[in-house]
Amino acid sequence: MNASELTEKFKTLFMGPQELVGVDIGSHAVKVVWLTSGDKTCRLNAWAHAPLQFGADATPEERKLVTARLIKDIFDRKKIPARTVALSVSGNAVIVRYVAIPRISRKDMAVMLPTEAEPFIPFDIKDVQLGYHILGDVVEDNQKKMQIVLVAAKKEVVGEKMDVASAAGLSPLVIDVDAFALEAVADRLPRSGAGALVLLNIGHKTTNLAIIEKGVTRVARDIPIAGNAFTRTISKQLNVELAQAEEIKRRVGIKLTAAVTDSSGELSAEAALDERASAIISEIAHDLCGEVRRSVDFYISQEANRAVEKVLLCGGASAMPNLASLVSADMKVPVEPLSPVLIMAAPAEPVPPEIAPSLTVACGLALRKLWDWQ
Repeated sequence: MNASELTEKFKTLFMGPQELVGVDIGSHAVKVVWLTSGDKTCRLNAWAHAPLQFGADATPEERKLVTARLIKDIFDRKKIPARTVALSVSGNAVIVRYVAIPRISRKDMAVMLPTEAEPFIPFDIKDVQLGYHILGDVVEDNQKKMQIVLVAAKKEVVGEKMDVASAAGLSPLVIDVDAFALEAVADRLPRSGAGALVLLNIGHKTTNLAIIEKGVTRVARDIPIAGNAFTRTISKQLNVELAQAEEIKRRVGIKLTAAVTDSSGELSAEAALDERASAIISEIAHDLCGEVRRSVDFYISQEANRAVEKVLLCGGASAMPNLASLVSADMKVPVEPLSPVLIMAAPAEPVPPEIAPSLTVACGLALRKLWDWQ
């Protein structure tokens, strides 16, 4: 047994197993993924996608309790033995910045990080949990510096996720960011081109964007245009209930061809409704693409010879009919659906195609290992 193997054995014996279960606590559903992964192989042991159901007047504490009970039920029902989990945060309570700071040791970083981070964080530095990852050395203003990814998440948000996990009888050992969890999945996809990948995880309230170049996330951003925006706009403009608006969104999506009229040259009431819904969805999708283009333009402007190879769509709202075609035409690059099942061996419990894209963040979290930040 070499020194590296001995170190890992020591960590396992005295600190517990390195295997983590990915738990993605969203605003609409809880997603759980339990994997066994090696350097090149990945086996899905268990998965779950469970909608969150709260009363209209539920308090924050009641919501925490309902969520914790749901997660505990998932672990018990799926017979998941591991209790160490990786969680993630996203949204406007999380800030990601790419900054260059003076070269200092990791030991000094723990002391200096709040001071170095404060100019880049729009929150009170005392109210956030800070994290960082060193990307490499750079030269700025004729000085050697190191470029880092700086992450600041409000302690309140991190605390809420950890409280829910703890109430479910779990041990939260890693807190990640949704956009970085996408990188873990993308890293295992087969690649043929040399350009960057743009990953869009279109969730319920937030779209996570990650621009990944040679295995490293160079831009990470959360966009507040996601599935719920489509549903609510359809509901308001077509004057239908939210449940019907959701059904229309999933059924109609974006129409690429003109609707067929009847013998009198008129559209049926249902066809006319679908046409209006398609126009609403298309308008919001173009707005989302506009935000993505701004991030891509920023990425390309930072360095010569940068280009985007393709866009990968995942998340529950990414399955709207013909959304990929609209994004491809708008962004002028190939667009493909991303299912985390693509990186796995045949699972014992198959994942329905309509569910798989929603598991991408949870899958990325499950690919994390204890100590991998070292």
